[in-house]
Amino acid sequence: MARATAHRASLNIGLDSNKWLNCSLIYIYLTGTKRSYPNMTCGFVHIDDVVKCHILAMEDKRASGRLICSGPVVHWSEIVKMLKSKYSKYPITDRCGSNLGYADQHSLDTSKLSELGFPAFTSIEHMFDDCIASFQEKGLLQ
Repeated sequence: MARATAHRASLNIGLDSNKWLNCSLIYIYLTGTKRSYPNMTCGFVHIDDVVKCHILAMEDKRASGRLICSGPVVHWSEIVKMLKSKYSKYPITDRCGSNLGYADQHSLDTSKLSELGFPAFTSIEHMFDDCIASFQEKGLLQ
């Protein structure tokens, strides 16, 4: 049986279900609680993509081994830039943290999923739009 794996370096982003730590992380950046963003590069994946990946791994008999489920890999500075331009009303920091995390540009091999017919991963912008809309619907953000 195949195992679908949301890579440990990938953050699950999307609709906040009050159970997803990663959405809470986004919330503290949107509210200005965090004074700097992480100096690191990581993968991001929409929670809906993770669910689809798991279903594919369970249902498709061709699936075997580990299936890496991760969307785009970007540096946090790119996320901050996108969020600040699209959601300028929120006090998002533009200060990069001094602790160097895993900042090297890299990619994650999702070819096994593609070969099984997995569609393109959700874009970074769409992931964060869903996450922020979820916060707004719950009254956590204006």
